Amino acid sequence: MLIQGTDEARSAPAGAPAAPLPAAPDGPAAPLPAAADGPAASLPAAPEGPAGVPSRRQWVPDVITTAGGLLCSAVGLTVMAAWFARVTAILRFGSKNPMSFNTALAFVVTGVALVVLARRRQPRAALAAGLFDAVLGVVILAEYALHRDLGIDQLVVKAYIAPPHVVPGRPAINTAVCLALTGTALLVWGPWRRRRRPAVVAAAGSVIGAIALIATFGYATGNPGTYGWWHVSAMAFLTAVTFLVLALTLISAAWRDSRAGHAGLPRWLPMPAGALALGLAVWLSLTGRAVATGRISTGTFTGAATALGLVMAGLVGLVVWLAQHAEGRRRVAVAEAALRSAAELAAREGEQRLFQFLDAMPIGVFITSPDGRPYYANGEAERLLGRGVVSGIGTGELAETYSAFRTGTDQLYPAESMPVVRATLGQPSHVDDIEIHGPDGAATPLEVWGRPVFGAGGEVVDYAIAAFADMSERHAKEKIIAGQAALLELAHDAILAMDPDGHITYWNAGAEHIYGFTRAEAVGQKCHDMLRTQFPEPRASIEAITAQRGRWDGELTHRCADGQSIIVESRWAAQCGPGGSLLGFMQINRDITSRKDAEREALRRAEEIQALNATLEQRVQQRTVYLERANKHLAAFTYSAAHDLRTPLRGISGFAEALVEEYADGLDETGRGYAGRIQAASAHMATVLDDLLHLSRVSTAEMNLQDVDLSAEVTAICDQLRTRDPGRRVLVTVEDGVRVTADRPLIQIVLENLLENAWKFTAGREHATIEFAATPVDDAPLCCYVRDNGAGFDPAYADKLFQPFQRLHAASEYPGNGTGTGTGTGTGLASVQRIIDRHGGRTWAEGAVGCGATIYFTLDAKETP
Repeated sequence: MLIQGTDEARSAPAGAPAAPLPAAPDGPAAPLPAAADGPAASLPAAPEGPAGVPSRRQWVPDVITTAGGLLCSAVGLTVMAAWFARVTAILRFGSKNPMSFNTALAFVVTGVALVVLARRRQPRAALAAGLFDAVLGVVILAEYALHRDLGIDQLVVKAYIAPPHVVPGRPAINTAVCLALTGTALLVWGPWRRRRRPAVVAAAGSVIGAIALIATFGYATGNPGTYGWWHVSAMAFLTAVTFLVLALTLISAAWRDSRAGHAGLPRWLPMPAGALALGLAVWLSLTGRAVATGRISTGTFTGAATALGLVMAGLVGLVVWLAQHAEGRRRVAVAEAALRSAAELAAREGEQRLFQFLDAMPIGVFITSPDGRPYYANGEAERLLGRGVVSGIGTGELAETYSAFRTGTDQLYPAESMPVVRATLGQPSHVDDIEIHGPDGAATPLEVWGRPVFGAGGEVVDYAIAAFADMSERHAKEKIIAGQAALLELAHDAILAMDPDGHITYWNAGAEHIYGFTRAEAVGQKCHDMLRTQFPEPRASIEAITAQRGRWDGELTHRCADGQSIIVESRWAAQCGPGGSLLGFMQINRDITSRKDAEREALRRAEEIQALNATLEQRVQQRTVYLERANKHLAAFTYSAAHDLRTPLRGISGFAEALVEEYADGLDETGRGYAGRIQAASAHMATVLDDLLHLSRVSTAEMNLQDVDLSAEVTAICDQLRTRDPGRRVLVTVEDGVRVTADRPLIQIVLENLLENAWKFTAGREHATIEFAATPVDDAPLCCYVRDNGAGFDPAYADKLFQPFQRLHAASEYPGNGTGTGTGTGTGLASVQRIIDRHGGRTWAEGAVGCGATIYFTLDAKETP
């Protein structure tokens, strides 16, 4: 048997059944009570009989309390019915003063609360009834004190009978006092300290009994001063008798709730005796005055005094009997305590040692009494549960008290399924779906084992023990393993594991897809026999290298389930256990059959391409020779044609000039005009021939790439234009630092043509502007432009700008200036395009008629074309 030791006060509550004290005569050993108001084990709780049957000290007060509550409720219901049915005989029973409807309702509420309290020990009904009685009593007293009607006297039923000078439906002052005292007595069943509760209940019952007793004897002797206070109102006879029953019921409840037990009479016992004596003294005083004034006869007074004497004698005898009975119980308890102290001390020492052993265990241990009340929790249990032993709870409150939930849900764990609860029923159990929710919201999963502890007979459960372990670390490892396994299943490669003998122990989804064997078909088979592996070296050598170095990489040939052979890129790793023992091998195999086929095809194509390249290179060399030869022939032809045409042109021009000079007198104006036209046409033809030779030279001239400062070149050309045409005012903007790699003479020709065009076509502008700058583009590292605000051009004819001998403006409107490569024949931009093409760039133009033009060119020259 487990006996709670002093050192375990933090874990095992007082009140556990295994810490007995000396037994009372009415029952066996009483359990140690919960010491909420004083030292532990100072006074025992009420003893119980065999097998949990309440002793006489328990059930007698319970019967009295239940009977008193039922009687109060019955009287209240009868009077309430009489008010509705207008049965005045019941309302005026024993007196002309009727019991009010509110008083009857209070008796019903109070009686029900007392019955519930006696049978179920539930304080909620008592608290509700106490609040109702206290508020009703205080409101009635307030009406008397303030001389005002607060609207509660006839709230439910109209009071159709009432004595003279009495407010209809309003209870008497002494009735209101008794109601307030009754409410106080019931309210202390809530937050009031249990040790003080019986004294408060007994005091309230004693005062109520004194007031009711005085009123009852007043009605018996015909003395209105005893039941009517201050001649304002009077307590009804039926109300006085019911309050007497209620007073006895409250004193009985105080006796049941008292913690004096077998140690002697309750300390509050003098209260009802004193209240009775005080009541008798008050009654004798009032009655004696009534006898002196002649309102009561001497015979009536003598009879009433005799009855009171008999009552007092009976009460004195009852007190003497109770004192003797309590003293006898106390002596028996002391004797039994002396006989059992040695055994109890030994049991406590053994229990302390046991608890020390349990505290040293790395798992939680939780012990409950047979009725499911927590009895002990070791240190690990306190850590896992978040709290130690909680007194005063049963099996139905364990899950809520310790925040035990089903794993992964917000549902409290069912009490009937908890291992410790099943253990109280003698059923061993084991679960792993419980988690404890801490104050911070963290959940601790537990694995719990429940075992019953049987008594000497092997049938009755003495205790229930639950042992539980924290599964957080195990769940974390399982989660990691599950995640790793899921990752392995997601892999497209074949991943498999083998034992040292080559039997497959793991086969992932990638292996199923690559080889065609299902997991069920593969696991347990010898890997290399099933796949008919072809090794690049002996298998034993590969396994030895893997075991020694930890890994091996190579290519293997396997046969799939459909008979097809595949080549895999294989990586082996050794699985080693503690001490370096070989547990098996892991393989990661990637199907590279397609890659191998592609490599072979690529090698074949590379050989073909190499052969084609050799042939192509030879053809390119031949065509280059042919092209160079053709270019030379074209240059020679162009040069010869230009020179051959110059001689007849000079002859035509000379004869035309001689004709004008020598025969001018013989020619009329028309003849002289024809001669002038012949000279102009000859000059224009000579210019065309010069431009044609220039185009040929820029297309075939050898290039010498070097670093060129375009900004400086543009500035120099613009200076020359200003010198040649000093009368013009042109705003020229040049971006600094524009440098390129190009053939300097050729790039100078480009800039001269572009700038001369801009200078020429802005001649009609009062505020002419020319801009040179660079701008970023996507297809070249550098893009330059020359922009002017001159005549512009029609975008529809932009494709003719860079064609030789094409002009978009009349020669008479914008004649050539003679300084550039294009002298008005339309070859200037054609030369620009050919030079830029040779530098690996491109040219384009943007503009509109009357809005100027912008010529763009890019440069990407890396080598001489």
